[in-house]
Amino acid sequence: MNLINIIDNKTFLNELFVEGLTDKMLIGQAELDVDGRFSLNFHTMQKPSKEITKWGKHGIDYDVIVITLIGSNITKLSIENWRDISYAPITLEKVDQLIRLTSSNENWAFTAEFESLGFQRCSTYFHDR
Repeated sequence: MNLINIIDNKTFLNELFVEGLTDKMLIGQAELDVDGRFSLNFHTMQKPSKEITKWGKHGIDYDVIVITLIGSNITKLSIENWRDISYAPITLEKVDQLIRLTSSNENWAFTAEFESLGFQRCSTYFHDR
């Protein structure tokens, strides 16, 4: 399952990544709030399908897009060795009425189970500067 497929309010992301999010991603930030609310920031180096004028040119003005999502009803969160988190594939699966998101490498692991994700905003940066 592609990450964009499970996101509410995804019109902009569908235009930005016509083929979906296919590259590895970095979970750059995870925040918890009361009543099961949370937010996740995903960093991707995937070149967008279209240029966004205010961002400039991919590879010249930026090479990372940060996708900020807000979620509801998180029921499980497991993080191992957060300090070593890096770009890796994201795996999504339906578990009963919830979505399980996992990403891991040999040194770290991230798992979250939740009800929904909604698109909030995007920002960009150049990772080598």
